[in-house]
Amino acid sequence: MSWFNKKERTYQEIIDEIHSNLGENKKENIKYLKEQAEKYKKHSMAHEILKEIGRLFTRNLDEEELKKLNSAIENDVTIHFQKGIEYLKNGDLDKAEDELNKYVQISTVMFKDDRIYKYFTPRNPIEYMLILNDENGKEFKETGTDFSSGYTYLGVIAVDKKNIKKAREMLELAFKWNPYNSDAIFEYNETFKMEEKLEEYKDKALEFFSKLYDPHDLARFYRNLGYYYIEREEWELAKAIYVYSMRFDNNDKAKNELIYIMQKSNSQELPNSEKVKPMLEKYYIPTKISERNLKIIEEMLNEIMKDKQQDSGLGQYLKGIDDFYKSL
Repeated sequence: MSWFNKKERTYQEIIDEIHSNLGENKKENIKYLKEQAEKYKKHSMAHEILKEIGRLFTRNLDEEELKKLNSAIENDVTIHFQKGIEYLKNGDLDKAEDELNKYVQISTVMFKDDRIYKYFTPRNPIEYMLILNDENGKEFKETGTDFSSGYTYLGVIAVDKKNIKKAREMLELAFKWNPYNSDAIFEYNETFKMEEKLEEYKDKALEFFSKLYDPHDLARFYRNLGYYYIEREEWELAKAIYVYSMRFDNNDKAKNELIYIMQKSNSQELPNSEKVKPMLEKYYIPTKISERNLKIIEEMLNEIMKDKQQDSGLGQYLKGIDDFYKSL
């Protein structure tokens, strides 16, 4: 066979061979991995191959070396996030934006989606499982660095600067890293309110509903939807929505809006609690999280109970959510 007709080895063939040649001696493994990185740096899938070699490299570092590497990452990456949030709290939007841009920049270098993996940054085990089910367990890698929150804060800064176009761009990047980031979801929805695009505001709220699972987030969803119906002066439905929101979260904002509605509508009467849920369903407004999300939470709870970890923080949280939604 001539050199020109020689078939290039596939990514999987190369990675399988590299894995099979690793032994118990970590120093020898590191030496071998460096050789393989040099060998395949001009391969058509060099980007993907080198990333997998990098992952194998960190696994073969001893505890002290790994601690130094993690410390370097902490200093070089996470510190920018911390500084950005501090500047944001102090109202210095420009410095906050600069630091957060440095933070998310690594995502475009180290964790760019390739032909093998998609990268996500779930904030907790529930979001991990929701994303895993979205991807059917395939091509899913967690970065360990919360780029979704970084882009969310960049979206918040753009909103504060009244740059709606940029805000949406940043928040859409936040969704790419974590489609279940409720902070990004609500901030994105807020941009339509700022533009007084009420129908888009309502439609987006309903569209994102399937990404919510926490009762506090559902309460916020209903309060946002209530705002739409206040603006439309549909007082009775707005009342019902705010009353229903208080089943999820007894927030003062809902109480204040109910007082406002009663003043505007010249009616001090609140809807009967038993009629609220049927009223929302009549208008095709969802009244609890999606069956799919609830099923995933129940499956997680079952696994935790099998492992006798129901008293852990996650176990108690899942049990609380499961019991709550079954009671609605």
